[in-house]
Amino acid sequence: MSTLHQVQLAEDGAVVVGRQELVFPNGDPVRRYARPVCRGPHIYLRTLRTLRQWWVLTAS
Repeated sequence: MSTLHQVQLAEDGAVVVGRQELVFPNGDPVRRYARPVCRGPHIYLRTLRTLRQWWVLTAS
């Protein structure tokens, strides 16, 4: 499974403040992905099964 780590920057580094498992809209876990691109709260990725289809996941 793929895990999203939420971090907060501090004076001496970054501190993990939360973790979430990435899942597709149908509830299936994101196991393998290719070329993730992050823009703000959105994570764009395409799976190895569907190389022509991009998925957009939003971090809450």
